[in-house]
Amino acid sequence: MPTVEYSIYAKKSTILALAQGDPGFAEFHMQYQDQIVLPAPLPIDFWDDVIVIAEKEPALSSAVKRCRENAQTAQAFAIPGLPEMVVLIAALFLLRTHIKIYRTKDGKWEFLVEHNSSDDGTLQKIAQILADLFKN
Repeated sequence: MPTVEYSIYAKKSTILALAQGDPGFAEFHMQYQDQIVLPAPLPIDFWDDVIVIAEKEPALSSAVKRCRENAQTAQAFAIPGLPEMVVLIAALFLLRTHIKIYRTKDGKWEFLVEHNSSDDGTLQKIAQILADLFKN
């Protein structure tokens, strides 16, 4: 497997593993699994940005660091054929204290940055990617 592919796969696996480590993820996943339909693949940078934000979270930073330092650990959590939609929901779950998602009365998705712990614009970039992706 090429290094780039493995890196993306490991990042997606790490995001999913981090979300699944929280008991609230199952309910969050159930809430959105039938509501959000991914109209196009997410850019590769999206996954990098989610990892950057997760690394800044005190409750997640050590888990992210362990996964990033040990590629074997990330591989152990990997699920063959990892569905991108499931990983997107996991990413939204990890970002839920920073980016609020909701549906407007006309059915459009809105992504609002409410808590910006990052001065580098990463959250705004993630929110813009999501907003562009889910335009109706």
